[in-house]
Amino acid sequence: MRIRWVLRLIGWNALLLFAGVVLIAMAGEAYLRLTRPFVKSSKLWEFVPNVGFLRPPNTELRFTNRRDYWNVSLTNSLGFLDRDPSPERAAATCHISMIGDSFVEAREVPIDDKFHVRLEELAADELPHLNITTSAFGIEATGQVHQLPFYDEYARLLCPKLLVLVFVRNDFRENLSVPEALTLRELTLPNPPNFFQRSWFLFVLHKKLKGLFSDMDKENEGIHEMQYTSFAIEQFKQRADRDGVNLVILATHTLKIKEPLRFEALSKIAASLDIPVIDQADYILRQGSRLMDAQWKHDGHWNVAGHRWAAEALYQYIKEHPAICDRQSDPLPDCHRK
Repeated sequence: MRIRWVLRLIGWNALLLFAGVVLIAMAGEAYLRLTRPFVKSSKLWEFVPNVGFLRPPNTELRFTNRRDYWNVSLTNSLGFLDRDPSPERAAATCHISMIGDSFVEAREVPIDDKFHVRLEELAADELPHLNITTSAFGIEATGQVHQLPFYDEYARLLCPKLLVLVFVRNDFRENLSVPEALTLRELTLPNPPNFFQRSWFLFVLHKKLKGLFSDMDKENEGIHEMQYTSFAIEQFKQRADRDGVNLVILATHTLKIKEPLRFEALSKIAASLDIPVIDQADYILRQGSRLMDAQWKHDGHWNVAGHRWAAEALYQYIKEHPAICDRQSDPLPDCHRK
């Protein structure tokens, strides 16, 4: 009898333990579903001739880093994470087009929180006479070389009065990645033949030479990054001058503090082409805020505050230069149609 009682007790305890585990698992699942509605980002792309890879148009996409944000957004008819552009409406307003990479694509926040939408709202409240509208053309992992078709195929058709190039820390590198097959790689030594590995002297000599040439290769890459970036920005400037569009560069919040030499290089390129550079970092610091408050805790992209500060920095520039919205002439006959 005692053995049976012990077995029954063990059985009930095991059942209660199992029920407890199930309840905890169900509670955990419910909590995670409420706070983390999905675990994977959408990775859907479509190739567009003369442009490159864009998101599929009119498609609901999900984006998350599993720690900071879970965002669901709808692509427009062109394949960008923005509202649908209206060429006719844009041509009748002071239209501002934003072009850039993942900071402009802004997968991390709802479309209504993006900096170009915030800018439009700021201007509507405080500068309604300028009649400002905005659009954004951004795709992750692109540099200015990639982004030239965004202007040629899309932004130009909206007859913008102002074109904003959003420049981030990795743009120099991204610009080099496009013509990578054309970069000079001949200074990189091949793998050593077997006899190098049979001699300590030759092996060490090879390592030293390989390190030397590797440093030279990196130096060449740095030069090429500057050349390709300068070329791309010059191409944007030529297009802007041709179409009567004002052009500015918005440097994101970490460019100057984390890449001071590249910020200096960008400033020199822009100055040589008479392109104003709006430094978001400078604006944030003047507000008495911290630069890192502009980004997510586990992600370097703008959070809602970062987008707001980007909008305010641009707004301040427009407020100081309202003439950019003065239409000196009629739009080009073909600027709003292919």
